[in-house]
Amino acid sequence: ISLIVYAVFKRKSVLKFYNRHEIWFLVLGQNATIILVTVQIMVGLSNVHTLQGGSALPPPYSDFVDNMQIVMLDIFEIVNAKCWTGGSRHFEQKLYVSTIAPLALLVSVLLTRAIYVAVKGGQIIGEGMSGGL
Repeated sequence: ISLIVYAVFKRKSVLKFYNRHEIWFLVLGQNATIILVTVQIMVGLSNVHTLQGGSALPPPYSDFVDNMQIVMLDIFEIVNAKCWTGGSRHFEQKLYVSTIAPLALLVSVLLTRAIYVAVKGGQIIGEGMSGGL
């Protein structure tokens, strides 16, 4: 929280620092994404291998994989879709929520950007890593 407060009050110096080290931040972000995706694949493959009847990983590796379960980011482990409808069709509800929710989020972001561009001017899609969003 203190870093956020510092960034708000020292915005000019933080932007100056970011502009000086922009390439470093881009490379750091890309490397962090690669590591996150790799760990997600490792955890997912370990779970699938065990569920298909394969042997569990040996202790040093299984401990690491168990500790990295947090990166799987499974919203259905946190919020149970059965609770919403009392449903017996859990898989169907999970499928709908996991496909429609990201699409709805994308549409809302694009609509918000389109309204912003209509009011303030500019481009809906521009240059940069975020695609101008």
